[in-house]
Amino acid sequence: MIHKKAKLSLNPQQHHQAQDKVAQLKTFFETGQQPTSPNLPQENKKTPKAKQQETPAKPKVDSKEKDQHLRLKAKKERDKNRQAAFDWLLRTYPQCFSEENPKPLKLKIEKDIFAELPENLPFSRLHIREALGFYTRWFKYKEVLAKSTHRYDLQGNTIEELLADHKAHAQQRNNLEKEL
Repeated sequence: MIHKKAKLSLNPQQHHQAQDKVAQLKTFFETGQQPTSPNLPQENKKTPKAKQQETPAKPKVDSKEKDQHLRLKAKKERDKNRQAAFDWLLRTYPQCFSEENPKPLKLKIEKDIFAELPENLPFSRLHIREALGFYTRWFKYKEVLAKSTHRYDLQGNTIEELLADHKAHAQQRNNLEKEL
C-alpha cells in the first residue's frame, strides 16, 4: 500500500544527511557506483580482496572437529587419572583390591577410603569414585560377587552378608555382557 508523503521531524543535520543518502542511492542505481558513507573516511576502507592479500589465509578448523579433539583429550586425561587412582587403591589396600582375586566390597566403601585419604595425591576423589565404578563393573568382580557370601572392608575382613538381590543382579549383568 502506498502512503502519501509522511511528514518527518528532522533537525537540519539529519535532513542534510538524508538528502545526501538519497543522492548517493540515485547515483548508484543510475551508474552502478557504490555509495560512500559520509561517516567513514575513504582511506580506512578496505576491499575484501585487499584484506585477503594482507593477512595469510588460516586453515579453517571446524568447531565440531575442535570440540571432538578437546573431548578426546579430556577423556584421555580422565582415564589416566582413573587408572592412577585404581593403581593407588591396589597398592594401598591389597587385602581388599586385587586384579587376580577380587573381593566383593563393603557398601559405601568410598567413605572409608576418603576418611584415610592423604592430601598430596595427584588425582581427586572423583577419580577414586570412577576407579571404584570401573572395578565394580568389571566382569571378574561381578562373577565373584555372584558366587560370594560376604562383603569385605579395606583390611580384607568380612563385614556383611551379601543380599540375594545383589548376587542375582550381578549374575544378570554378567549374563547380559556375555550375550553382547
